[in-house]
Amino acid sequence: MIKTVIGEFLEQRRGDRAGLIVFADDAFTVAPISSDLNLIRTLLFQMKNGIAGERTALGDAIALAVKRLQDRQHPARVVILFSDGSNTAGSMSPEDALLLAQESGIKIYTVAIGSNRTVAFPRGANNSPEFTRLPVDEALLRRLAVESGGRYYHAADSSTMMQIIADIDQLETIEQREQNLFLRQAWYWLPLLVGLSLLLVARQRCGDSASVFVEK
Repeated sequence: MIKTVIGEFLEQRRGDRAGLIVFADDAFTVAPISSDLNLIRTLLFQMKNGIAGERTALGDAIALAVKRLQDRQHPARVVILFSDGSNTAGSMSPEDALLLAQESGIKIYTVAIGSNRTVAFPRGANNSPEFTRLPVDEALLRRLAVESGGRYYHAADSSTMMQIIADIDQLETIEQREQNLFLRQAWYWLPLLVGLSLLLVARQRCGDSASVFVEK
């Protein structure tokens, strides 16, 4: 679901630059910022389950996102975070990562994915279903969003996810947005959820003129 939604979002952002970061046990860059969005989409859909592990280095992921964006002195820099919000790995807490974002003037949009119910997922042998609980730490995700100047969302299904991305796209229009960063948690046992961060650097438009901010 998330891969499809983000892929479609990239398709609409022609003229932007993008990069890719994945995270679970660790956070690491898959692709540096590039104007080749077709390449980014290809890498997105080629990512395999478990590429980054099975835990959640949420703080490290946000810190890496901020590091990628903080040296770019543009007024509109955004992180879009997809996660259950439960920090279970990494060396930096989400709270410390939030401080880094605040100091750098980077907004964080958070999208909670998960459920407090017990549900079946294909994590057993041969992808057989096992029942597990997906806790949503809404308080943490809401705090990350509100205190950085972003917004908090809860994605209940694919339709909701599409609406969320459309809303963020409207809030961060090309005229306003210069650098955005998608973050998504990796649950190694979910078939279409691979943790990632998608960095976007959008064109500025003023009349007929346009400029592209180049990666450092």
